[in-house]
Amino acid sequence: MSVASLELTSNAYKILSILYSYAGSRGYTFVGRETLSKKTGMSIRTITRVMNELREKHYIYTEFITGQKSTHYIKRPAYKRSDDGEET
Repeated sequence: MSVASLELTSNAYKILSILYSYAGSRGYTFVGRETLSKKTGMSIRTITRVMNELREKHYIYTEFITGQKSTHYIKRPAYKRSDDGEET
């Protein structure tokens, strides 16, 4: 799957990749903006913008609970199988 097929900016693709790595098979992560900033070299403001982009495009859902860390739920892409059994 290419970046173009995801309709995401390159920054959003980077952040989504990191979120996937933190979430693993659980499908959620508590990773914060500060950690994402250190991993990517992006500013906190950019991280906030990118996270909003991912939420708006329904790639992630974030649960905000006052006084606790936010939980980011990752929506895994659905793959369709072609007639020859290949994932597309």
